[in-house]
Amino acid sequence: GVMKNLLIFWLEMNLGIGIALAMVSIFVEIPVALILRLVSEDLAPVAGNLVSSAINLFVIVSLTKLATADIYRRLEWRSAKRTMPGLPGMHPAG
Repeated sequence: GVMKNLLIFWLEMNLGIGIALAMVSIFVEIPVALILRLVSEDLAPVAGNLVSSAINLFVIVSLTKLATADIYRRLEWRSAKRTMPGLPGMHPAG
């Protein structure tokens, strides 16, 4: 059951990343491309790739890995709690 929940999480995360990248494209890449076009015509096409790569590298990859690790730990703990009701610190149902 843990892997199914992780798959659902990944699908939701990828949908959120797609929306976030679309927002970045509108509010960051277009102005950067316009500014670079004033400097040089050759730099304008590079702006979109540069901004997207930087955001992917520093923000999205880090957040995705941390969120996946957190979700996996929570799901693993929930699974272990169900299969072993006598874990230390757990009170028996009564």
